[in-house]
Amino acid sequence: MWMLLFCLSCPVSFGSATAMETGAVAAVLAPDDTDDEYKRRRKEAGDDTEKLWSLVNWCEAQGLSSKRRTCLNDIVKLDPDDKKAHELLGHVEHDGEWFKSERALTAHLRKLEREQTKEAERMAKERGWVRYKDQWVDPADIPRLEKGWIRTEDGEWMDPEEYEKLQNGWIRQDLEWVAPDEIAKMNEGLWKCGNEWLALDAADTYHARLDRPWRIPGKAVLLYTTLDRTNAELAMRRCNEAYEDLTRIVGITPGSKPAVFVASSVEQYKELAGAVDWNGWSSVHGAFHALGWMEDGRFRGGGVCYWDPTTDAGVRFGNLWSRHATAHSFLEALDPSDEAYAAFTAKREEAGEEGGDRPPGADFDNDAFWEEKLLPMWLRYGAAAYVERYYEDELDDNPWWTRKWSIANIENRGGLDPLDKIWEFELSVDDPEGSGRLINEAGLIVAFVVDGGCAPVMKKHEAVKEAFLAAQGARDDPKVRKDLLKALEGLEKEIDKNSKDLRAFMQG
Repeated sequence: MWMLLFCLSCPVSFGSATAMETGAVAAVLAPDDTDDEYKRRRKEAGDDTEKLWSLVNWCEAQGLSSKRRTCLNDIVKLDPDDKKAHELLGHVEHDGEWFKSERALTAHLRKLEREQTKEAERMAKERGWVRYKDQWVDPADIPRLEKGWIRTEDGEWMDPEEYEKLQNGWIRQDLEWVAPDEIAKMNEGLWKCGNEWLALDAADTYHARLDRPWRIPGKAVLLYTTLDRTNAELAMRRCNEAYEDLTRIVGITPGSKPAVFVASSVEQYKELAGAVDWNGWSSVHGAFHALGWMEDGRFRGGGVCYWDPTTDAGVRFGNLWSRHATAHSFLEALDPSDEAYAAFTAKREEAGEEGGDRPPGADFDNDAFWEEKLLPMWLRYGAAAYVERYYEDELDDNPWWTRKWSIANIENRGGLDPLDKIWEFELSVDDPEGSGRLINEAGLIVAFVVDGGCAPVMKKHEAVKEAFLAAQGARDDPKVRKDLLKALEGLEKEIDKNSKDLRAFMQG
């Protein structure tokens, strides 16, 4: 029989127990006996962490490092927050999580970095962004980046001079810069209008002119408007709502806020159209695509409408048209015609002073503008009509009033036109009533696609969204454009095949 030896070293504290707690002097057993004794003690300890700590100390006294580590691991399993047990095991804590070693932590951080990079790439592609100097950017932002412009945390672009102002304590009231020594005036509720500080009523009057509208940055859009501030906030809400619906239709969002112009009267609307409506379609509807609208020194296009706050009908239609205008701005940001604008600019520069008396858009090639688009006109205008008149109006007691009214309008005029006519989608300033009807019908088709619940059509719609996403940043790739065209044709054919479901959708 093995002799019993005695450990004469000083007791060492581990966790909630010490080696002395296992006896006045810890006995070191012979190897064969320690294994049996360990099994007995381990069984007795069960899931009691205090007893397991005593066993840890006993194992330490016996020199059983492997079994001691096993007990510590058992403690961690029972109590994942036991810091002492983790530390004795050599674990490393990071951001509230324990890792078995520095190497394991490093591997975890590298994995997180790869996942974050992959997620950032996925989100960027979903938005239609492209790589530019080791970063993901909206293609429309590349000219700004090349000029040295800087994007702030809230998504606004600033030239270096503006950014320096921000760093030096200047702040913005809407898009107007306020110097540090003038911030007190803003805090008093005044508005900076040119070089003056005005009360809200006077500021509303100041911004009621087309040449100096309010410029209000919202959650999703940049609103230019001559409305009074109260109605401007209502219009902004409608624009933001439309933005959410548009994302459902095309699957992605612009990288920067699209600009929308809401005039405060039909007279202003007509005056504005005279300058920026180069195809005359402002006469067809209460909102139009402003081809001649420039922003940041370059042609951007965008939606324009009017909202007459002086009548109930003006407000009611303003609610609808502001959504329609948002769609044109949203889609132009995702699907621009940069080559058409570049060709137009070149022509104007070549004409020089001799072309100064020509109408603003006289040399603009409207056909080339639309041919450059990725999305067909029926889908673009259908999206605009959907967010205008086929959406769920949560602010009304009858949330589907616009849809019912729009479908009744189609039915009362002889029913839905042949689908081929909608796919061709030819608007005409000489037939404003027919063009308005065509826009309405395209909205119905989009409503059926996104809300009709027809599985085959929904599947084709997903294919279109995926192809449109793939085309972002690769517009000049023939294969990409061909794939998108194929997906669009597939959607049109599927709608044709399910025309009975479309009719049923119209019946509600």
